[in-house]
Amino acid sequence: MKFQVLENKGFRWFLLAYIFFLIAGLFVLALTSYGDVVLFINRFSRMEWDRTADWITRIGLGSTAVIVALGFALYKLRYTLMLLFNLALVGLLTGIFKNLLFSNIARPLKYFDPEAFHRMVRLFDYNLLHSFPSGHSMTIFAVMSLLAYFVGKKYAGLFFVYIAVVVGLTRIYLLQHFFIDVLAGSLLGIICTLTTIWLGDQVVKLNNRHLFENPFLVRQIRRSFSTFFW
Repeated sequence: MKFQVLENKGFRWFLLAYIFFLIAGLFVLALTSYGDVVLFINRFSRMEWDRTADWITRIGLGSTAVIVALGFALYKLRYTLMLLFNLALVGLLTGIFKNLLFSNIARPLKYFDPEAFHRMVRLFDYNLLHSFPSGHSMTIFAVMSLLAYFVGKKYAGLFFVYIAVVVGLTRIYLLQHFFIDVLAGSLLGIICTLTTIWLGDQVVKLNNRHLFENPFLVRQIRRSFSTFFW
């Protein structure tokens, strides 16, 4: 497979920063027991931070990502199509892992005795199963890595990986996932992006098709206004 994605500065720097996060995460997993990271982060949890963590974690929702994808139609239709395809891959993998392969993996609130926590974060009804992998982490790493590819700048790669990591860590803060769930979700998200870039720009070659490089919605809106006022 001929892969030229690393020539893109945005994605290259995203990937370099992510690899550092991944290696550090693997060391943490090797040196700690299952669930230790959850209890460690929970020690620093504060009521005044809960709402902020909840809003940050919502960036990783599939619905948020779909809105972002549709918004890109104002700029380039290719971006919208690739983002939506990326999200479809994420949804497919999420269903396979959570519902078929690891459907009975307990989340922190079911795994631990409530007394193990420094404090509870009570913002919503907690899920108790389907912990592995983190769907929010998969979504945010898929979307942010693809955005870094679109922008193609060093600063974009570093900025977007920072957002992805923070969103992933909020899943632990909110007692929804273990660290291994977040780490696995991040890796699967980037695999989805690599697949999307390969299919979109190297197989279908959307980046070489004039129609998909133009602002689709803007053009349609202008045409509608022209027809109306004519």
